[in-house]
Amino acid sequence: MGRSELIHYDESRKGKELFFPEGPSKKASAPRSKFFELVGDPSQIIKVGVHNFNANETMNMLERFSLVRNNVRMTKLPNGYFTEKDVVTGSVVPFYPDTTSLYQILETHNVEELLKHYQRDDDPVHNLFLFFDENLDRLEELVDNGLYYTDFNHGNILFSNNESHLIDFDPGYVRTPSKENYKAVLDSYDLLLFIALKRFELLDLCTYKSKNFKAMRKRLEKVENKVRRRMH
Repeated sequence: MGRSELIHYDESRKGKELFFPEGPSKKASAPRSKFFELVGDPSQIIKVGVHNFNANETMNMLERFSLVRNNVRMTKLPNGYFTEKDVVTGSVVPFYPDTTSLYQILETHNVEELLKHYQRDDDPVHNLFLFFDENLDRLEELVDNGLYYTDFNHGNILFSNNESHLIDFDPGYVRTPSKENYKAVLDSYDLLLFIALKRFELLDLCTYKSKNFKAMRKRLEKVENKVRRRMH
């Protein structure tokens, strides 16, 4: 499949500023981005960089997305850039209204809460592991297309209409292929598994350095079995 062209949006499409619930704290003391409505298109919003924004890195990332967008089925990738006075100041990203983040769900400390937003099985524990299995597929699909997403955390996963969505694509976290970055993808995933099980009080789990996606899938299965043995 061929390349998907980037779309240019200028300040004439900039609507009112949007504000979202706070998620996990970031290392940066100041907000990295501000968000605005995209006039005429409620399915997307404008993401303007306000802290450590690098226009060249952002455009390079978007160009990489344009090369593989048609091959990526499980993730909606940003497809446009935003300029003000002919200067690139941000990107245009998919928007999911009326969502709940995984961060908010984990804050309830109740694994059954996930069923209200994402249900693949009636059993709340198995449902949780199906969620992790689906998102392991998502990360692997990105890796297969040269996009090494290393910011897989509970603030970057949203739920709407019984689907999960991966958000927050910044150049520093969408890395190029390398062994180090491959490892960073799996470590990011493993850390979230650790956090989720701890917040839901299912298992006091240690992080594990899986070498590849196949090994991580085996780990998921073993961890679920261990959770079930503990429950009984």
